[in-house]
Amino acid sequence: MKPTVAYGTFCCKKDKDRAHENFLVHIQSHNLSFDEVFFVHQRCAGELRVFLDRSKIHQHYDQPWIVDEDYGPILSSFGIQYPDPILDELTHGWGAPHFWAHHMVNHLTILRRATTDYIAFADADCHMKDQPERESWIEKGIRILESDPSVFVISPNDGGPERRESIMSQQMFLVNRKRFLGMEFIPLDKEKHWIDGGPFQEYYGLLEGWIGRYMTKNNLHRYVLPSQWRYWHKEWH
Repeated sequence: MKPTVAYGTFCCKKDKDRAHENFLVHIQSHNLSFDEVFFVHQRCAGELRVFLDRSKIHQHYDQPWIVDEDYGPILSSFGIQYPDPILDELTHGWGAPHFWAHHMVNHLTILRRATTDYIAFADADCHMKDQPERESWIEKGIRILESDPSVFVISPNDGGPERRESIMSQQMFLVNRKRFLGMEFIPLDKEKHWIDGGPFQEYYGLLEGWIGRYMTKNNLHRYVLPSQWRYWHKEWH
């Protein structure tokens, strides 16, 4: 039986217009017909309904999930302490662009609701730039995940070499849903987990840091695909 795949993307209040404007182009760039589509709107309560009433984009995804400011129930359902004084300070607090909890609740909301075999996550400002015409990076990624249990996540190419590594990027990745649901969320221990010369400090609080700690503990890897499967991150200013 063909594996089922969900697509998940998200935006916050300040980016919702650009995220909706680019949504169809971005989802179509993956060359795959998804079984479920989730678009999480973070901190958009009170104005999202009016926006959706004049937008046609919402007809293409399953439900306009809203994550409001009460992150506690989402994070605690995965055994994650919130608030966390160490991560709060490390990522500069609620109003900072890399505040750790902002970059976790979207993915976890989708993970709790998806029912598919796999989930492809993509930041709303990321899309596939290049890939073979008749093959999605997701199809290639599924074959790797199903044949190599030491690979936990798949990422399309970021401009670097094809590789296996334990440092994670959450901009765009594919994961087996049940394996992700069973992931242990390991709190940060600076003496144990900090990587000299490694990622920027906020990394350790973001979802990618949590996945990275889990992969390192369990000798798992992120597999970055060759350059034929290239994604693009377009920063919005």
